[in-house]
Amino acid sequence: MGRAARPRVRRRRAHRRARRERLRGLGPKVAPGGLLVIHDVFPDPADGGQAPYRIYLRALESGDFEEVSVTDSLRVLRRR
Repeated sequence: MGRAARPRVRRRRAHRRARRERLRGLGPKVAPGGLLVIHDVFPDPADGGQAPYRIYLRALESGDFEEVSVTDSLRVLRRR
């Protein structure tokens, strides 16, 4: 049973790393004053996937972005 679970754990870790890398890769490409638009942002896991929500939180926590607008699951952030 332990062996069967390992690939799943590795995949989850790989997904987390990929999320971190996406934000690191996107952040510098957005010019100051430019917009970062993230879709499918659902704070409640029951409503949808959490990857976009975590990217959204990371962007805000970085201090490099401020929220401009929210429309349903769409978030618009502006680079400071």
